[in-house]
Amino acid sequence: GLGPIGAYARWLDALLGALDVPSAWSVGNSFGASVACRVASDYPARCRGLVLVNGIPLPRSPRALRWLGERRLGQRLIRAVQKRVAYSPSALERAFVHSANVPVEVRSLVRSKSPPQLDAFVDILVRGGSPPPLDFHPLLLWGEDDRLPGTSARAARRLQAKWPGARLSFVSGAGHLPQVENPDAFVAALASFVAEPPPW
Repeated sequence: GLGPIGAYARWLDALLGALDVPSAWSVGNSFGASVACRVASDYPARCRGLVLVNGIPLPRSPRALRWLGERRLGQRLIRAVQKRVAYSPSALERAFVHSANVPVEVRSLVRSKSPPQLDAFVDILVRGGSPPPLDFHPLLLWGEDDRLPGTSARAARRLQAKWPGARLSFVSGAGHLPQVENPDAFVAALASFVAEPPPW
């Protein structure tokens, strides 16, 4: 079936259709990068170009992870790990350069014992994603001070090395949400890419 990521992509395709928008730039931050990639893969005519912001396309889940996720104890274990890594106050220290830049909604989210976003993400993690659309030449627009596992500057360089035609641009003074911490530099880099997109 479509899986959760495919369902998000289908919803975006339907939204663009309802708004009478024939095509648009597919830009995704964090987990949204997987959704942006799926839009490009499943609905290429809708996608003018692809920009990933501190997010890596979620790969197919290993068989062991799927096996674990199908069991209640395994789900609890995966959830506990993800809560600590990405949905805890300590995660904010790794995700943001300055604590004053953390949005109120994000602070509230990590203080919650059982945020619904966490349960949704665990389900997505267990069910897995799909290969990135390599026929697109994306912009990897990265807050260079992101220290979350899997989305650091090093991870961005690895992704660029594996993706022919990918362009990498770092946003200084920013972490996992560069559009929040350094919006001027973020918009300038995005506008430059949109003005002169690579062929694909």
